[in-house]
Amino acid sequence: MLPRFAQPLARRSCSSSSFRSKFLCSSFQLAHRRFPQSFLMQEKHSNHNPSQNVTVTSTTGHSHSLAAKAQSSGASSSSCCSVHHNVSPNEPVLDTKTGSLPTSRSFATEKTNSQILDICSGHKHFREVQFPLQEKKYSDLVKNGQKPKALFISCSDSRIIPDDLLNVGPGDLFITRNIGAFVPPYNLLLDGFHSVGAVIEFAVNFLKVTDVIVCGHSDCGACAALFSPEFDKPREEVDEVEWRNTTHLRNWLKLGAETKEIVKQHNIENPKERQELTARVSVVMQISNLLTYPYIKEKIDNNELAIHGWFYDIQKGVVEYYDPEKKRYYDSLDLEKRGVPRSSDIDTENPLKM
Repeated sequence: MLPRFAQPLARRSCSSSSFRSKFLCSSFQLAHRRFPQSFLMQEKHSNHNPSQNVTVTSTTGHSHSLAAKAQSSGASSSSCCSVHHNVSPNEPVLDTKTGSLPTSRSFATEKTNSQILDICSGHKHFREVQFPLQEKKYSDLVKNGQKPKALFISCSDSRIIPDDLLNVGPGDLFITRNIGAFVPPYNLLLDGFHSVGAVIEFAVNFLKVTDVIVCGHSDCGACAALFSPEFDKPREEVDEVEWRNTTHLRNWLKLGAETKEIVKQHNIENPKERQELTARVSVVMQISNLLTYPYIKEKIDNNELAIHGWFYDIQKGVVEYYDPEKKRYYDSLDLEKRGVPRSSDIDTENPLKM
């Protein structure tokens, strides 16, 4: 049986209109995730053997000898293996007793094999069912290029599926996701490589999107982690095993420091209530950070761009939008009636009315 996400889906449609006048609504077919083909590597080596052979076995059961291919193209099998084994500095080392590399079972357990095959079955459904229904759409997107309606910034949480949440299809949204749906302030981008900043620049300056959406969500792990005792400890003093190898994560979560300080002022003892308030405040702070980008502020002042703060309640399946003037969140289905708020001025000291 195919996994849940691979089941045939009923076509859904709704009246299409200007994004700013109605909740992001589209008549396109629901888009689906694509999953890469998985390969299991099975390597057989013997010391100082010029006819070393590497066998690649795909999930379809077909085997291919890389050494044989190298020999047929005029290259030696040893050079072929040399190219393969210099790909990563973290390659497995030779067993000193047997002189051979670990087998495929060292890289993938029975459980992971089953999981990746299950995921690949979803791609099979996409190729056989979903893609034929939208093949013309994909062809047009390749021929004419993408023209997404909005830039969608959300959390990496596996429970957030923009395609399902907004009933959008190929080419509708330009998406970037990260832990906590954080947006680094513009001045921090000058200190190193930042994928979020690169995505924003490309979406706003090249794709000319007219709307930027920052979408936080309930039960956010990043927002909970900000208040973890382990987060504030030096690495050498961390007690929980999970926190010991989180150099990049701990550094990234520092982007939520200002949000944390705002929430602490409310003295909320219940962890779940504090987590949700943190997620809601965080959305507002990311809007504030977006306004530090000079070209974004300029486009907003020229009425060429709008920024929207959203909060998704996973358990209820409801999206709420932030009104900076009222300092409250409202049901997105009331957006047309209330009017789309402008996020040109944000009160970061008191972003929400309690």
